[in-house]
Amino acid sequence: MEVDDAPSTSLGSKFMQKPENKLPNRAQPLHKFQFAEMNLKHTGNPDRTLTLVKRAIRMGYDSVVINIDIGDPFQKVDMETDQPPKKKKKKGQNQANVELLARSFVNSVTINESTALHTIMHHSKLKQYDLIAVRVEDEEFLTTFSTKGEFLDIITFNPVAGKVPWIFKKKIIQRCIETGIGFELCYGEALSDKNERRQFLTNARLLMKATLNGRNVFISSGTDEMICIRAPFDTANMSTLFGINPKDARKFVSANPKQILLRSQARKTIKGAIYVTGLDNVPSAEKSSKEALADLAAIPEFKKQIKISENKEEKVKEKNDGILKIF
Repeated sequence: MEVDDAPSTSLGSKFMQKPENKLPNRAQPLHKFQFAEMNLKHTGNPDRTLTLVKRAIRMGYDSVVINIDIGDPFQKVDMETDQPPKKKKKKGQNQANVELLARSFVNSVTINESTALHTIMHHSKLKQYDLIAVRVEDEEFLTTFSTKGEFLDIITFNPVAGKVPWIFKKKIIQRCIETGIGFELCYGEALSDKNERRQFLTNARLLMKATLNGRNVFISSGTDEMICIRAPFDTANMSTLFGINPKDARKFVSANPKQILLRSQARKTIKGAIYVTGLDNVPSAEKSSKEALADLAAIPEFKKQIKISENKEEKVKEKNDGILKIF
C-alpha cells in the first residue's frame, strides 16, 4: 500500500487519540432550536412570502411560521387551490437548518353557533396545518377554550385596536395557560404610528400582568412587510418596555414558542397503545425471561419491535467488527 510523505501514524493510534477540546465554531450549524418567528403573514403571493422567510432567516431565526388566514372555516373552499405550504427544512445563512411551518388563522367573530367548536375541532381543512390560531373577541369563547382547547395552539388579538375585553380575566387566562395554549403579541402594526404604539404598550403590559410575567406569551411581527421584521434579540429586548426583567426577555422568542411548537407536534403523534388479554396469557413470576419473551413475541406488535431492536444490534455489531479489523 502506498503511503504519502507525511509522518506515518498507525490507524490504531488515530482511533485511540482523544479529541481535542475545541470551542464551538459559530460558523457551524448548532442543530438545535434557538429563535422562532411565529407569524409572517401570507397575502397570496408566494414570492413575497418567500422573501419574508429569507429575511427572517438572515436575521437569525431558525424556525419560521407562515400565517394563513383561512377566513370562514364553515365556507366551502376548493381544497386543491388552498393548500398550506409543505413543511420542510430550508438551508439559510451558515448552512443552518430552518424549520418552516404553517399555521391557520380563524376569527372567532364567524363562530356564532353552539356546535361551531365541535365543527372546528374536526374540520378537515384545519388538520392540514401545523398550528391553529384563533382571534378571540369575546370572553365567552375564551372561557370555552380554557376547558376545551386541546385542539388550539394560539390565542391572538389586535393589540393596537383598543381595549381588549377579556384581558382583565386573569383566572380564565391562567386556565388557558395550564391547558398549554399560547398568547401572541404582534408588534408589526405598532411601528408606524405613535398612537397605535401607545395602545400596544398598554395592552402588552396588561397581558404580562394577567399571565404572571409572560407565561406562555410570545412576541412576533405579524406583518407582511419586510421592513417591520426585527431580529430575535431586538424583539426580546422589546419586552423590557412591558416591565419584564431583561434576564427573562429571551423566553418570548425562544422558550415559550418552543413549548407551543412541541405541543402541536405531540398532538399529532400516538399517545399510547393498549393490548387487552386474559389473565392466562400474563407472564407469571415462575417463568424464565426466555419463556416470557416468547409469549410476548406471539403478539404482532411486540414482535415487530423485537425485530427492529435486533436489526439495530446487528448494525452496531457489524460496525464494531469493522473497527476491530482495522486494528
